[in-house]
Amino acid sequence: MIRLLIEDITVAKRDSITLQVRFRGGATESLTVPTPLDAWHRRQTSASTVQEIDSLLDDHTCAEIAGILNSRGLQTGTGMPFTVDAVDRLVHGRKLRSRQMRLRERGYLTLPEAAVAFGISIGEVCRRRNAGSIAGLPYGVNKYLYAPPTARPCNNLAKGVAV
Repeated sequence: MIRLLIEDITVAKRDSITLQVRFRGGATESLTVPTPLDAWHRRQTSASTVQEIDSLLDDHTCAEIAGILNSRGLQTGTGMPFTVDAVDRLVHGRKLRSRQMRLRERGYLTLPEAAVAFGISIGEVCRRRNAGSIAGLPYGVNKYLYAPPTARPCNNLAKGVAV
């Protein structure tokens, strides 16, 4: 029935889609609608959520971030709750500085570096971290970086040792 009313339709696609309808009686109508997003754009996690992840990386692991985002009711671009893998993919995909990079920039040491800095074995560093006497911050599953030893005043002179 509608085909009896319409003479022709012209479709133009640029930044938006424009339909120009010419009716049999000579009247015309123009309709402009936005171009639909590609599938990957529709499923993209919002920029504000990515900014939130970026700020949380200073003090939290990906697992902790997933829990924080879920407790705030935020979701991935596909409408799913956040998981460790989803946060990790966003960190790498959006080229955010990782938690490990941020801790290293703040002077935290790797396990071998901490062993040398404290003058103890790698195993002893792990034992002391587990006991709580050496600060080890996690950046992944069973992956830690260590706070450097604080500068201690030299007491060698008080003990009669020449420096």
